[in-house]
Amino acid sequence: MNRIPSLRSVSLSSRFVSTLALVVLFFALLVSYPWSVLTIGTVAYLACLPLGWMSYREYQRKDAAAAAAAAPADASYLHESALDRGVDENRPPRLN
Repeated sequence: MNRIPSLRSVSLSSRFVSTLALVVLFFALLVSYPWSVLTIGTVAYLACLPLGWMSYREYQRKDAAAAAAAAPADASYLHESALDRGVDENRPPRLN
C-alpha cells in the first residue's frame, strides 16, 4: 500500500469542490470575456460599497453606545489619575 496520499484517498468536501469549480469558471470566463467579467466585477464592487458603509455605521453606533455605558466608571478613574500625576516642567511635552 502506498503511504503518499492521493486524490482518491483524501475525501474532498462538497463545499471545497464547488468553490474550486467556481474559481476555475471565473478564470475561464476572465480569459474568454475579460471586459465583461471586469465590468460585472466593478459594478458588483461598487454596489457593495454602500452595504459596507452601512455596516460600519452600525458598528460605530454600537461601539459608541458601549463606550457611553462604560464611561462614568472609567472616566472618573482616568480623570483622577491625570490630576494626581501633574506635569513636570523638565520633561519634554510629548512625555507629559
